[in-house]
Amino acid sequence: MLKIYKSVICVVVPLVLTGMYENTSYFGIDSSVVDQRHHASYEDLKSLFSQATETYRTALQEEYGNYTASVFQRSTLFKQITSNSNLSVDRLKRRLMIKVIQAQLEVQMQVIQRTTSVDEGRDTTTTPVNFVFGIGGPSTAAGHGNLFSQSYGAVLEASLQPIFEALGIHFYAKNYARSAVDSGPQFAMCMNAIFGNELDIVSWDFAITDGIRYSDYELYAQRAGMHRGKPILFSFNPQHKKIDHYLEPAGMARFIIAPNVTSKFPQSDDLEESELLALPRGVRYFHCKNDKELCLDHKWNTTLACPDKNKVSGQVSWHKGWKDHLLKGHLLASFLIESIVDALDELGNSATNISTDPSESEVPLVSPSISKEYLDFLLSLEAKDHETFLASPIPQNFTALKEKLGPKAYQLFHRSNALCHIADLPTQARFDGLVTENVDMNITYLYAGRTTYNDEGAYARNAIPEPREEENLPWLTYNPEYRDKMCEFLRIDASDAFMVRHEDQWMTMTVPNNAENAVFSNDKDWKTRAGLIVICDQYFTDLKFKAPIDTINLVDVINTTEIDSGIKVNGVTVTGAIDIDESKHLCHVLQHQSGIYFPAAKHLKGQYEIKIRVGEKKSQYYFSAVFVL
Repeated sequence: MLKIYKSVICVVVPLVLTGMYENTSYFGIDSSVVDQRHHASYEDLKSLFSQATETYRTALQEEYGNYTASVFQRSTLFKQITSNSNLSVDRLKRRLMIKVIQAQLEVQMQVIQRTTSVDEGRDTTTTPVNFVFGIGGPSTAAGHGNLFSQSYGAVLEASLQPIFEALGIHFYAKNYARSAVDSGPQFAMCMNAIFGNELDIVSWDFAITDGIRYSDYELYAQRAGMHRGKPILFSFNPQHKKIDHYLEPAGMARFIIAPNVTSKFPQSDDLEESELLALPRGVRYFHCKNDKELCLDHKWNTTLACPDKNKVSGQVSWHKGWKDHLLKGHLLASFLIESIVDALDELGNSATNISTDPSESEVPLVSPSISKEYLDFLLSLEAKDHETFLASPIPQNFTALKEKLGPKAYQLFHRSNALCHIADLPTQARFDGLVTENVDMNITYLYAGRTTYNDEGAYARNAIPEPREEENLPWLTYNPEYRDKMCEFLRIDASDAFMVRHEDQWMTMTVPNNAENAVFSNDKDWKTRAGLIVICDQYFTDLKFKAPIDTINLVDVINTTEIDSGIKVNGVTVTGAIDIDESKHLCHVLQHQSGIYFPAAKHLKGQYEIKIRVGEKKSQYYFSAVFVL
């Protein structure tokens, strides 16, 4: 379950959205107006939404001036963000209607409880309604080179929070992108742990790392289909529309984002100074035809927050600057606003029905309304789509899995519940204290996935304590260089890792641990778990921060010649590892003398006790994640 932390505005946000929301409350609407939701009719609700939308569009006009209409008008938006058919459009609209109805029913329940609970001593606990947009990708998606508050995820969240709040919904755009990461296998298989159980939209923005390796994307899409939140998939690779035509018939919704509007912006180096200064800030210096240096000089805007240039990294040619992120965030926000308009119109039209899919004709039609009856109807359509997905064929293009592991494992990777124990940041499992089983942390949510989390339970790699006599968990470590040599307002991603040293003797971890099992699993999951174990080595991504001396990999740990060393799973000795990572060769399936499926332990609930001992003296092993199927 997603923890909802107290939301506060970050001091850096005005540096990103100068002029936007400066004279408003956090959600962009006066609190007295927000309180009207508690007694809102459909007409009142739509009026509140219109007010919030108008405030946003006024701010958008300040950013893009006379270019606003041509760039952000509905017809243009739906040419840049497309789907194979109206099925995806209808499924996104359906998800938005579900959230609106849930929020309004929750508000009605709060009103009832306020009038009865004080005298009758009833529990007044309520469940907030959230809409979560999860951003997946490498450094380009994380916004490296910019302030984190300038990343498109931060722009998206700041733009839509007031609008969703007008409808009683908390909107989160969680930018959990991470440097140099591919979309699979680890990111895809750990999607639950990375984003948490609540996920309405998940984006794929890995083009710079995945390239034309489509097998990772297919795995990513399948894991999205298996996620508890049944998220809608947003891909930033136009080439995907050639290969993922099967997703809509399989019950999923998928949109392709391919922005192509910047040609409308003028060449800044063709303008006189007075004309240039008259351009709105979102357009000025966006394009330079001949004098490339002119635009390059204005690509970044980090000096005010990070005056020490030595603590600013990532300002390289392949990373986009703040204006690109600003545009991307506003395009996504404007598209979702138009989708909300459609959802509200549908709810206000009792003569129509959401379903346009002939396969849904056997479902009794229910007139749209803000009611429990219509909510149940919409949820039944989502459940039917998920059943369609589970019954659909699995794509067969992940060669490394199919040829090396066989059909059973291939099925497990694509259609089972993966339980992941992950060290990387940012991840919801780390923020919620699941990885360290410290679930009572007092964490404040700031914006766009940034929180007040402060590496709880982790040690700097250069300050690991002396070995402990008793067997213990592998060390959770971080690289202090990221903290000491980078401005605090930049990236939030960090390649933390689990670590085992030679001098630590045997170290033991249970995967999933009890906290992870409770949140991401159920009785059916753990009773049917197959016992397939994958360990992913740490990838030392940054040229500045290379692997520490005497670091070894998983295969070295397994193939040690030292006595009483190596890896054991539920008491069974690991004898080999099968590489399933077609890109960086980090993730390996463990194997023993009799195969790749390890026996369950009767005293554990689908969990696996993994013991690791590094045999080579003065050596250490870093790994970023373990997941079990």
